[in-house]
Amino acid sequence: IRELRSEYTIVVVTHNMLIRAVVCTIRRLPLSRFRDIEQDNAAVNLLSYGSDGFQIHGINQRPSPSSP
Repeated sequence: IRELRSEYTIVVVTHNMLIRAVVCTIRRLPLSRFRDIEQDNAAVNLLSYGSDGFQIHGINQRPSPSSP
């Protein structure tokens, strides 16, 4: 994955508890606060990884309803 990250978009699907733990780690929050991170079912979280480490671009985003 490290070798491909600059060339591809990588999608990871997981449960909300792991996402909350990852967000806490990136934000340098204690894991005891992981329940403070809102995470709805089927929400989208957008992260990127670069020379400065992980950056959070969106948390708990919901897809907009498609127009008819």
